[in-house]
Amino acid sequence: MDITKYEALLKVVDRGGLSQSAEDLGYTRSALSKMIGSMEKEIGFPLVKRTRKGIALNEEGERVVPLIRELLKVNTILEEEYSMIRGMTQGKLRIGSFPTMAYLLMPDILKGFNEIHPGIQIEVVEEHSLRQLESWLKQGIIDVALFSKEPYHEFDWIQVMEEPYVALIPKGCVLAEKEVISVEEMFDHKLILFKTHEGYDQDMVKIQEIIAGDKEARYNTNSIYLVQKMVAYDSCVSIVPLSVARDTAVQFPVEYRQLDTEVKRTMGFAVKHKENVSLTLREFLRYVKKTRQSYLAK
Repeated sequence: MDITKYEALLKVVDRGGLSQSAEDLGYTRSALSKMIGSMEKEIGFPLVKRTRKGIALNEEGERVVPLIRELLKVNTILEEEYSMIRGMTQGKLRIGSFPTMAYLLMPDILKGFNEIHPGIQIEVVEEHSLRQLESWLKQGIIDVALFSKEPYHEFDWIQVMEEPYVALIPKGCVLAEKEVISVEEMFDHKLILFKTHEGYDQDMVKIQEIIAGDKEARYNTNSIYLVQKMVAYDSCVSIVPLSVARDTAVQFPVEYRQLDTEVKRTMGFAVKHKENVSLTLREFLRYVKKTRQSYLAK
């Protein structure tokens, strides 16, 4: 049994194709294709099929790939145990995250964690869709996820920060004269809101429920960077988390104000079960718990 071939298979399945997977793994496209073919020949049946969108699991693949993921997890735990016995700290960790949180929180977390555990390899996967992150976490595609906690979540949770949403406005805007801005008044200006292909997130839905009538935002986008630029240079206004507003105010000629209605989001790391994680993930979660006060203070 060649663990490397199983790892290559999962990379192809998760990426949905050979080209990007080969680049990630450092193989040629042809070499990766031969590796998958060799593995399928060894086990006696194919696991993937080609579709218009790329490569996907066939019926047999859907049946065995969850077991392959579990096998690789056990192998990772075993390798980590070997490393601990040898006095070294090695391992791999795959983190899924909202893009904004990856941008605002992950650099400090990764820098600090790497200084303590330089032998641990970390991959951060950004994804706008909360449902996709939840699905990846449940399937074991990612080891841990950084996102906003929702009431229906049953994951084990390590809170990093709780923050309110605020009004983000350009400098010189008439709204800047106020210390507190009403949510409804924001819709009377050129409002741009963050929205994924799944729709507004639950926090933004709470904000919109405050608005009477059929008022809508002028613009919607899934890019927080576009929100920043439109507020700074096109006289738009927006409603964003406080951490995003603070970062934007450092980079662009904008200000932020308290809203008249308090809506908060709770950000943290989620895992399927804390008692059933690898040594690498356990060390990472321990580091997050120990240092989270420094992120709350920012």
